[in-house]
Amino acid sequence: MKKRFISIIAIILIISLLPAASFAAPKSAPLVNISGEVKAEYKVADVLGTILRIYPEFLPEILDLVLPKDLALRDITIEQLSKLDGEDVIQLVDKLGLLDLILENFNPKKIIELIPNIPKEMKELLIKIVPNSISNQISLPGTIITVKDDKGRIVTMKIADLKGSYKLSIPGNYEVEYKAHGFETKRIIASQIPDTILLIP
Repeated sequence: MKKRFISIIAIILIISLLPAASFAAPKSAPLVNISGEVKAEYKVADVLGTILRIYPEFLPEILDLVLPKDLALRDITIEQLSKLDGEDVIQLVDKLGLLDLILENFNPKKIIELIPNIPKEMKELLIKIVPNSISNQISLPGTIITVKDDKGRIVTMKIADLKGSYKLSIPGNYEVEYKAHGFETKRIIASQIPDTILLIP
């Protein structure tokens, strides 16, 4: 017991003789208050491509809707294009600007309504989610928002509400990750986050 007491005294004396050291607490970046929205940008080509992924047999009917009525050799063109991958064909039609032409008369919802043979339940769902214009932003509720510190450790997680809205108050050097099923994940430093986050399908 006496030896242990002497050892403790010796340690205290040694520490007292060491030069004073100053330890600076790490400085955290200033807090940023974020009040934003998460949205998805949809295009008609993406919507039609999704339909064709599920129902590839609808390609001739969709082509009949989107190709100009005065197109030379129209029937043969539709017949030949219908032998190709539907999604690739729609992307090609979009690049040629033909979807812009059809939208002068119909919005995407109208196109969905006009496509025959789509099951009623599928048609009703598509009409609800399809935008009114060729390129539009719609809210993306349920987006998982993960905040990581400057060492990559998860600090907090949130889920965007029904309007795609969320709020954060975090250091500006933290990273925020936005993840939604079927969309590309986006990561942004907190101090650089815009009011609206756009996720691409």
